[in-house]
Amino acid sequence: MTKDCEFASCHIEFLGVNSDIGDYLDDDNIFDANNNQTLFQSMLGHENTPAHSKLLQCNKAMISDLEQRQSCCDTTLSSLLLESNNSKEGITVPCGTCVIVDQKQGETLELPNGLLIEGMLYFPPSANLTIHTTHVFVMGGILKMDGIMNTAAPVSSSEPRTKVTFHLYGEDEVTFQTKTEHEDDLPTCINGCNFGAKPVAVVGGRLEIQSLPSPCPTWEKLYGVASSMSTLIYNKEDIIYDRLIVSPQAAACWGRPGMELVLTSHTAQDSDRQVVVVDKLLITYSEDSDRQVVVVDKLLANNVISLSVPLRANPMTQLEHGEFGVEVASLSRPIVFRADDHPMDNLIGGHLIVYWTSTLQHIEGIEFVNFGQQGRLGKYPLHFHFCYNAAGSVVKKNVVRESNQRCYVIHQSDKILIEDNISLDSFGHCYFLEDGVETNNVFRKNLGLGVKKSTRLLSGLSGREETDDEPSVFWISNPQNYFYGNIAAGSERFGYWIEARGAASTLNLKAFDNNEVHSTDTGFSPYPMFWYPYDVNIITNLKVYRNRVGLFLHNTVLLTFDHLVLADNAIPAWVLTADSIVFRNTKVIGRISEDVECPEVGIWLHPVKRGDKHTNFRERFRTDTYFSNLIGSTLENVEFSNWSGCYGAPQIQFFAHNHYSNDVYNNPHIFRNITFDGSDEEEEEDDTGMDTIVDNCPSSDFTIVEVQSDPTGTISPTHEPGFLISSDLVNIANGNVVDLISACIFVRHEPGFLISSDLVNIADSECRRFNQCLHFCEGACMRSLRIFTNPVAKDYDMVVTPTVSATDETAMNRNNNTFSHILRVQRSGYGKHASPIKATSFGAYGLALPSGSFRIHFENDDGTIVFPDYAVPIFERAPQYCENYIGFDGRDITIVRPEISVDCYDLTHNGSFENGVEGWQSLNGDINWEGSSKSLRAVRPSQYIKSQCVVSNRTYKFDMSFSVLHTNTKNYQGSMFLRLYSFNIATGYFEERTVLVARAEEKEDDEGKYVFSGEWTPTEEDAMADKIELILLDHSFEDLQIHYVSAVWKDSPPLEVPNQQPQHINLPSTAPLSTALVSVAPVSSSPVSSAPVSFAPVTMSPVSNTIMPSTTIASSYQNLALKKTTLQSSTSLPYVASNAVDGDMSTMIHTSALMDNWWLVDLETVCMIQQIVIYNRQDCCQERLEGAIVTVLDEMMETVVLERVITKVAPTVVELNFDDNMVEGRYVRISLDKAYLNLNEVEVYGYYAL
Repeated sequence: MTKDCEFASCHIEFLGVNSDIGDYLDDDNIFDANNNQTLFQSMLGHENTPAHSKLLQCNKAMISDLEQRQSCCDTTLSSLLLESNNSKEGITVPCGTCVIVDQKQGETLELPNGLLIEGMLYFPPSANLTIHTTHVFVMGGILKMDGIMNTAAPVSSSEPRTKVTFHLYGEDEVTFQTKTEHEDDLPTCINGCNFGAKPVAVVGGRLEIQSLPSPCPTWEKLYGVASSMSTLIYNKEDIIYDRLIVSPQAAACWGRPGMELVLTSHTAQDSDRQVVVVDKLLITYSEDSDRQVVVVDKLLANNVISLSVPLRANPMTQLEHGEFGVEVASLSRPIVFRADDHPMDNLIGGHLIVYWTSTLQHIEGIEFVNFGQQGRLGKYPLHFHFCYNAAGSVVKKNVVRESNQRCYVIHQSDKILIEDNISLDSFGHCYFLEDGVETNNVFRKNLGLGVKKSTRLLSGLSGREETDDEPSVFWISNPQNYFYGNIAAGSERFGYWIEARGAASTLNLKAFDNNEVHSTDTGFSPYPMFWYPYDVNIITNLKVYRNRVGLFLHNTVLLTFDHLVLADNAIPAWVLTADSIVFRNTKVIGRISEDVECPEVGIWLHPVKRGDKHTNFRERFRTDTYFSNLIGSTLENVEFSNWSGCYGAPQIQFFAHNHYSNDVYNNPHIFRNITFDGSDEEEEEDDTGMDTIVDNCPSSDFTIVEVQSDPTGTISPTHEPGFLISSDLVNIANGNVVDLISACIFVRHEPGFLISSDLVNIADSECRRFNQCLHFCEGACMRSLRIFTNPVAKDYDMVVTPTVSATDETAMNRNNNTFSHILRVQRSGYGKHASPIKATSFGAYGLALPSGSFRIHFENDDGTIVFPDYAVPIFERAPQYCENYIGFDGRDITIVRPEISVDCYDLTHNGSFENGVEGWQSLNGDINWEGSSKSLRAVRPSQYIKSQCVVSNRTYKFDMSFSVLHTNTKNYQGSMFLRLYSFNIATGYFEERTVLVARAEEKEDDEGKYVFSGEWTPTEEDAMADKIELILLDHSFEDLQIHYVSAVWKDSPPLEVPNQQPQHINLPSTAPLSTALVSVAPVSSSPVSSAPVSFAPVTMSPVSNTIMPSTTIASSYQNLALKKTTLQSSTSLPYVASNAVDGDMSTMIHTSALMDNWWLVDLETVCMIQQIVIYNRQDCCQERLEGAIVTVLDEMMETVVLERVITKVAPTVVELNFDDNMVEGRYVRISLDKAYLNLNEVEVYGYYAL
């Protein structure tokens, strides 16, 4: 039976669980509000971890009774206040009790000791009061507020704009500790939780707040403006506008006197936003002559809001400017959370936090004023903190105003709907994903403006670099979220900033559709972090207008903008070292109206490949096609318009950034169906006018654009495909080169790229001058490539010679042409920015070639043939419209190495540091030269040695003398390694292997110096390595002062050295495109010995101290594994595989992967094994070895002879004995599918079977 309630309004309806978010998520882990769970269970949300808090169980019966209308909130707040008499513990709403707020006349309640809600505190629509308090805790209880605005009441009624206000004050930090009886439900705060000053904290509890009806919009596009002195509704000069024309729904909700509205900026400056106060809602059309008539259009009846003061500037409206009109938003809400300033600090307000809570939240229609505490970690206006799976939680129709630190913060919480919210006047990033692990949150139809730079960064507290001094409206640290219909309408820096870090930097956006940005410095950007997703990200229906820079695409790849609109931006789109950027179905509007300034440029394209600048970018990806398929930018179905009067502002320009003056400028672009806006009639009629269409002159860069289709004939008069290229046609071989291979050859030469041929006389392609700096070659088929080299070889010229047949050579002689005019290419790229060069640096030569055969070698200033230590060629993606490109049908490139000479006696460069830091790099930090002592200071220095000088089976002696700086220990451990790289032409990646040359563990000598000394005898495979890096690796990242380094032939320099002849390799037509180039290795002068294991590289180790064998091992058998060849699945340097058989208990092996690890020793022949002894790591982590599998394999590695699992927990030594039945096998393998594999030593006792 339904109980009669004293308060009619206490018939409480619970909102239940939001299911809208399920429409956007790509999994089914969403709560179903219509299932058979009780309301109490649905409120609980999701069980996340044992540390998460939830609704108190003692509230279960109360909620059930309220839902079924079997009880009411029959305890009033007034009676509760009388009972508590404002105790020192504050006011507590007890668990299992429903308390209804009965204040209706605007009363003010003073709660100096705070408010604790363990039951339910209910604010009905009739509530009207202000609560002054130091804090509000919702600990396992419910704060329910139905302060819904009565839209049915006349707009002239006296119903107050604000009905319920929580006013927080105080400077003391507030702590909550879970009561003993609630520890099962609120485990989070068993040991106490400090929430700082002025908190609204939710732990296990639920906020169920809804104060705006569904029809009420929070913001919309401004339709028009009007004046009380004019009957016109459109802008006109010299008219003072004091009325806004909005939708009927907005007028009904916003037309109350005293309500505040904000108009976003109508310029590129966010400061031009306007906050206005409503005077009244005008009845704009009526037959009653007593009503004021200001508009004569019946369709606009009841849509005009009168303002208390006129607008200070006339905004852009939908009526005049369509989709580019400003937004108007309501800032007033019936429920307000406000905080006082700190008396000594006006940037310390209140904060709301939902803390380690699995209970679902519904936060709708709150106005937060002066919340956030700048410089204090975790103190934000609205903050979900470690709630994990929060599917069903809603943050909707709220306003954050005057925020001191960020706005809407999602921290390690997922699947929250953030919809239809507003932010105005905030410091730091606004809509914020804090740690970069937050996923599947939906940001829909939110508006943000007035975002300002923060002056107090949290970097020292958060443990990472914070960037709130470069604020964004939407800070996207993890792309795995959804963004629909949002507008970033004003920021001192960014609108949308994808600052993905760590693992998130390779993830894709879940969705980014129908968003807008205006009035910012930069509208959309992933810079300065590196966002390089694995797959193409399609960003749809993005509008970017009235910004300084619309899109700034730097350090990113694989972005496709579909149905993009760029308008009224000083620089609409700026592409800088970004690969595979696609603009599809795009409109680039120069000016919306004539009173707007012209843009500087339309789209800036950069011919530098992002992947070439950082080798770690390339090494991240292990697919065959990822890197080679990345190109420059593609413009497809792009329309330029409203460029009239903007002469001097090119619609496309190829851009050169001075900071990257040493980059390789040959990243190819694609143009397909571009419509350019015509130049002015008063401009010159010659081809210089085309510079306003596509401009390359200021950059002096090499440019290659594949023009696939040109229906307007702007670039290709015949509409046929071809290539648009830079065209400095002079100073190449005296200008008389004739190209016999039917295309154009382009090379990089200061100050720009040059064309090698007289374009008028090309046999099978015709090149026409497009403008002053560009030519269009119809029918040409070009392909870009790069030659990567050691950066120490910066003064070498690369010489490219076309290889011709005897018939071609005869034809050339008949025409008095020779190859004395071979092409010289200066090295044009470095892998990093300015000095010092880091270990990940590289040099690069860029060029573009047609199909054919070419020979490449290197020369120094005096013409001597040299070699830059390594030369690895990589092709760009093949052209799409033509098939006769280089590398397609077996034609090749030959790279020539010089003869080995006495210069090869020392493999190192500048080992005595006579030339400063030349040739040296640093794995960690900077590298410096001590001029007085001619020594090098660096942490983990390295260099690429002369790989062209390495001869198999010749022994090289390595020596190094150094001092250790800034260390308190007298003992030092370090190693000298060689890392050998072999370029796999099938995959396009370097395969690495490591050789230990020397280890230093001795104490320093009397002069405070240590010495590395060791030997290396390269195998044939070692001698064939494309590049070899010498690494001086210490175990403690100490700063080393290096006095000399050398790697010389062990014997005296020979009188004769082996001749090195260039190798010429023709590849089959089925070979991958990247295989068309090969590196030539030196020919060995001595017999080649086969490696004992043919399926993997061999690692070598020096002689080390012998350890004592286990006392249980029979002395009649020898350790068969000692000094044998070893392999392991991966290596965490310097813990190489050979450490486990070096006889030294102080060394160990360590893999670098967290799963699928293995280590293997080759006993070199079939053996009878009596015992295997495994010495576990001694310093820590012994538990890792549990579960490892020990396997003995036969000679062919095909049959498992024996397999044992280590079941002992954290063993020190593992012994496997086979006294009664000895095991016959050749290989011993230890595998582990979890954690890292690390151990000190492996001994295998027995005898050789043969």
